[in-house]
Amino acid sequence: MNKVDSIFGGTRSRAGAAASPGVPPACCSLDIDRRDEERLIGMFRGLSNPIRFEILQFLLTHPGCITGSIVDHLPRSQATVSQ
Repeated sequence: MNKVDSIFGGTRSRAGAAASPGVPPACCSLDIDRRDEERLIGMFRGLSNPIRFEILQFLLTHPGCITGSIVDHLPRSQATVSQ
């Protein structure tokens, strides 16, 4: 079992595979290589931090802003936002 499987509690089903009773059939697959898998895991870890997620939400709704704009909007210090 790899890291992604352990995070999601089992193996990933492939598109077209028979679904368990009560589970809808898969519409697509997540057939990625190990390097991309590790990259995704790292991104998910980063987003699991509530402050980083809050900053990401701000960036998505305020494209083109700079660090100072984030500090002015969110109750976070310059050092925290820069991390």
